[in-house]
Amino acid sequence: MGRIRLRSGQNTIDKDGTDALTVEAVVDGAETVLTGSGNGPIPAFFAALQATGVDGRR
Repeated sequence: MGRIRLRSGQNTIDKDGTDALTVEAVVDGAETVLTGSGNGPIPAFFAALQATGVDGRR
């Protein structure tokens, strides 16, 4: 099993067009909420993953 298991997520877009993502996940066995923002949902997800030490751009 991997380090991160995703439970649910929600994406919103602010008036400037920036995506904000909130993801409920289990990281290394601990329930956590990851948040990130970016120019689209995928960059927002990568920003959220950085809190776990994962660089999704590689």
